[in-house]
Amino acid sequence: MFSKHMDYKKLLDDFLQFKRASGYKYKTEETILKAFYHYTTVHSDSKLGLTKKFMQRWATLQVKEGRKSLSNRVSVLREFGIYLNNFGYKVHLLTTVRNAKNKSFIPYVFSQEEIVKIFTVIDNLPLSSRNRYNSNEVYPILFRLLYGCGLRISEALHLKIREVNTLTGELSLNIAKNDTKRVVMMSESLREVCHRYKEEYLPFKEESTTFFQHKDGSIRSIYRVNGFFKDVLYHCDIPYLGRGKGPYLHNLRHTFACHSFYQMHKQGIDMNVVLPVLSTYLGHKSIRTTERYLKLTLSILPELRESIGAIASSIYREVEFEKE
Repeated sequence: MFSKHMDYKKLLDDFLQFKRASGYKYKTEETILKAFYHYTTVHSDSKLGLTKKFMQRWATLQVKEGRKSLSNRVSVLREFGIYLNNFGYKVHLLTTVRNAKNKSFIPYVFSQEEIVKIFTVIDNLPLSSRNRYNSNEVYPILFRLLYGCGLRISEALHLKIREVNTLTGELSLNIAKNDTKRVVMMSESLREVCHRYKEEYLPFKEESTTFFQHKDGSIRSIYRVNGFFKDVLYHCDIPYLGRGKGPYLHNLRHTFACHSFYQMHKQGIDMNVVLPVLSTYLGHKSIRTTERYLKLTLSILPELRESIGAIASSIYREVEFEKE
């Protein structure tokens, strides 16, 4: 028997506050919750509770609605249903809707051994007499920033000198995907490396120019960095597995996320705390993308299963990994 005559407005507001108190932004999700509340006001059978029929009608693909949008709507209400069940309410839990176009995409994650190989090759670049693109100075720092902070390559290459505080270790990312400005902290060892690089190679450069610029001050090309990384993988004997499988340069970001989960697991940090923090750090638009990384980490490192068991039911299976 489903719970009847529920105060949907109060329950939805409480759920939203609960998520935000847990560290989730829940901005897009708030819009979905408001739409669901409107849905309960225009359908009189809402007084009978969140029955299977009532919820499945909500989960119907609407005119001009994409499958990804539907999966997001369903995921939020599934979370709401789990929340209600935990408080003793009897409601129907919707089945997650997969985005079929991307459900088979699994990003490549480098092992610790492969990461060591990659940096060994980068650190031992053959010295060029001309060194036109100052690769010997830039690449060891750039790739450590990509892996050590999980930056997107576009974010790293557009970093201005003034946005890299080598005294405090703060990176101010003002050009980021999803128009999400954020501050990222470097580790102490990475801060020291960036400080030495800045002092030695950028002392007379304008603060408004890029941190990883060419000798002439121009912005470094993403295409050229990608090409260099392919050469590095070749010298590391890390094979290319085919289109859509990688490994690619962006997989350093995927690797950062998975390795971060593992390190925090070893430190005994609650995954409920980790998720919203890492989501903000990575600049994800939705917490669901970060949750997918947690699921991926679990598939690679099964020993994490116990530490994430309490939140496993809330991991969205249908969300996509970002590809750029």
